[in-house]
Amino acid sequence: LPHFKFYNDKGVSDLTLKLYKGGLATAGKLNGRFVFPIFDEKNPSQIIGFTGRHLRWNSESGFPKWKHVGRKSNWLYPICVPSFNRKKGGSNTFPFLESIQERREVIIVESIGDSLALTENKFLNHLVAGGLDLSSKQISFLLAQELDQIIIATNNDASNVGLRAAIKIFVKLLNYFDISKLRINLPTENDFGDMQTNNINFKEQWYNKPLDKPKQTSRILSILKSEEGATIVKNKTERNKKINFLKNFIE
Repeated sequence: LPHFKFYNDKGVSDLTLKLYKGGLATAGKLNGRFVFPIFDEKNPSQIIGFTGRHLRWNSESGFPKWKHVGRKSNWLYPICVPSFNRKKGGSNTFPFLESIQERREVIIVESIGDSLALTENKFLNHLVAGGLDLSSKQISFLLAQELDQIIIATNNDASNVGLRAAIKIFVKLLNYFDISKLRINLPTENDFGDMQTNNINFKEQWYNKPLDKPKQTSRILSILKSEEGATIVKNKTERNKKINFLKNFIE
């Protein structure tokens, strides 16, 4: 059902929510959740999964906030969400994919909440990791695009879980992309949803924020060399390779 109040209260418009083709489930495994359908990469008319956010969840609930149906490792979200376009003869277009290809840039985020906030602020060029790491399918997708920049924007939480995830993704992508194309730019609040709720200007206060590349690289290097780095990149040989690479880059 098109019951949008939950996300409307978070500053997300009906126009954005309709783009995702989501709605409230009133029966079945996802009952009581706002559900987002996941579309197949090769056959966009085929739904291969669902993910749903329970509208009555709180920190004391005995059920999970999000529930997934389908093989999550196969999801490319919201890349494959189709949009029926009457102006193009009734054929499907793919606004998220087309935005990535036009801008030659992708923003990597943790959750659908981040995705909704970015879309509301006209940043459709993003990919939802669905957690704290990238799947092989997601990396393959990035490699298939002609990208000038990859922005890693995991959560900016007080416990630094998002920062550690960002560094892990950064180090992993170094195997495939030149370091000049990689940038960690965490949200100015805990996540993009909080930025939207607090009416923060995404373009001026986040996207256009100046980046001191050597300083950021030095910080990543420092964390990788610490005990914390061993939890981010568990393979010692791989971690040492990345440490040496970053040292040489800074020099």
